Amino acid sequence: MFLSYRRVDSAYALWIYPWLIQWLGRDRVFWDRKDIDPGQPFAAVIESQIRASGAFIALISSNWLGAVDAAGRRRIDAQDDWVRRETTLALQLAIPVLPVLVGGMKAPAAAELPEPLQGLARLHMFSMADMSFHDTLRGT
Repeated sequence: MFLSYRRVDSAYALWIYPWLIQWLGRDRVFWDRKDIDPGQPFAAVIESQIRASGAFIALISSNWLGAVDAAGRRRIDAQDDWVRRETTLALQLAIPVLPVLVGGMKAPAAAELPEPLQGLARLHMFSMADMSFHDTLRGT
C-alpha cells in the first residue's frame, strides 16, 4: 500500500498510517517519511515503491488540488509536482487507486484536474469522515 499526500496534509497521513500498519503490517505500507533512508535517491525509491504496490491511497484535500507555487500557479498542473507524478504513475500502471477525501473536500470534477489525473474523477471516492471508512479499506 502506497500512501500519497501533500506535506501540508501530514496530519491526515499521520492519522491513517498507524491504522494501515496495524491492519496490513509494517512491511506492507510505504510512507515516504518512514521508508526512505537519508542518502537514497528520492525519485527512484518513490517510483519503485509505487510499482511494487498492490494499492495506492491518494489523500485528497483542498491543498491536494489547490496548492500553489511561488508564482501563484496550481502545483497539481506542473509535471514535476510529486502528488501529480505519484498519482499519474499509479493510474498508468492500473494499480487500484483509492481516493480518500479529507478535510471536507468534495470530489473534484474531471475538468478541475490536469489531463493525466482526469481518470480519478471516474473513481468512487470516499471520505475519511465516513463512518464506513475503515470497513471500505478492509474490503480492498
